Amino acid sequence: MKKSLTTLILGVLSLGALTGCGSSEETKYIDVTADSIYGKISDFSSETVKAGDTLTFKVTPAKYFYIDQITNNGTRCKRVSVNEDGSAIYSTTIVEGLNKIVGAYNVDPGVDFVDEFKLDIDDDVFEYVMSKGETKEGEGNKLDLDFRRAGIEQCRAPTKWENGKKVIRSNKEVFVNYVDGDTTHVETHNLQYTVKIRYLNIDTPESTSEIEEWGLTASYYSKYIYTGSDEYKNYIKNSTNFDGVQAGVSSLILISKDAAINSSSMTMEDLKLNSEEVGPYCATTDGNQRNLAYVWYATTQNPKK
Repeated sequence: MKKSLTTLILGVLSLGALTGCGSSEETKYIDVTADSIYGKISDFSSETVKAGDTLTFKVTPAKYFYIDQITNNGTRCKRVSVNEDGSAIYSTTIVEGLNKIVGAYNVDPGVDFVDEFKLDIDDDVFEYVMSKGETKEGEGNKLDLDFRRAGIEQCRAPTKWENGKKVIRSNKEVFVNYVDGDTTHVETHNLQYTVKIRYLNIDTPESTSEIEEWGLTASYYSKYIYTGSDEYKNYIKNSTNFDGVQAGVSSLILISKDAAINSSSMTMEDLKLNSEEVGPYCATTDGNQRNLAYVWYATTQNPKK
């Protein structure tokens, strides 16, 4: 009985092994980053591929970006040629199974983003944004202006002016969370909800869940810019040049990417939205639900445009 059972089990295992030998997984490729706004992969040399084939394709970075690297299942693809417009031709050797092609892009360091995206809004729009100061307690349901819907709004600044002197406000008075060098949480003036800002065009080393080299330096620099406190400046005074740096933010405006690019054409109608309307320059978020924004700030008592 035991011998027959053993023979049966071995027979089943042998049958399964023989069946598996005759099958093979389909070989194909996908562009994992097909929805990326930073660059596009196109012009694949073939739609049907098999293991060992050489696949070529074109990679075109978006405006203000350049190609960092292109990989297939984690292995770098070969750059065949570069075009005058910044696009390039890449190739990769197809392997069995699923080939995952990934495009990675970086911000072009030659672009002056401060010059490119001036806060060049009309005088009446600027005055309207600046007139929307902090609501009093119990008045936090007004919808005069909302960053998420309009793409621009003042936020509650971490410092204020009292009797001609600037003082740092406590976190009980105004909530500010300095996450790291490229992410800060602030409160809006109007509805006083928290906006998780992810600064556009700034990427600093990690200093939260992962501590990377210079991550804390970037975080302290951000804290110094916002508060003007020598406590944070002293942490990094030996590694940062502070010449010309204005710190101690007393006025703070958030502006979305689309609002910044189209700021010169922004109208009052784009700002005066009802509770159910969303304007053409509304704020957008990243995969971590952080609001992508530029931050414009002033350290003077009565800032002008």
